[in-house]
Amino acid sequence: MKLIKLIKHKLKRKILKLYISYIKVLINPNMKNAYLSTNELKALNIATFALKNPNCNLSLCPITNKRYMKYNNYFIVITEQKIQIVNHVYAYDIAMSGKRFYNLKNNFDTRLYKKFKGIEDEILSNVKHSLDTILSNIRETNE
Repeated sequence: MKLIKLIKHKLKRKILKLYISYIKVLINPNMKNAYLSTNELKALNIATFALKNPNCNLSLCPITNKRYMKYNNYFIVITEQKIQIVNHVYAYDIAMSGKRFYNLKNNFDTRLYKKFKGIEDEILSNVKHSLDTILSNIRETNE
């Protein structure tokens, strides 16, 4: 009986692993560990280092789903399949894909979310204090 349960468990695990690898590789091409050329790797490193810097300004356009970074004199635009790096003299347009590019976009979204979450928390804390003030005013008038 235990042997049957063990075989059944192993079979379920194997099917689950095959399904996950199918989803990663065939359905979502961004999860592939693609080979990056030298220029792609440099562009990815530039965007990553700029993103890690706290002085980097981040913006996101929800309609086009473009991510914008401004760091010093450099502007970096991350679209679904490429990175554009522009300064006042040069412009580079580099096609990208793969897991590292997916992670860069995910890190960008996470950092922007934390920024907006901080703003939202500040707004809601002010509302809470206002509600406390309203509640105390109502209690005073009822007494």
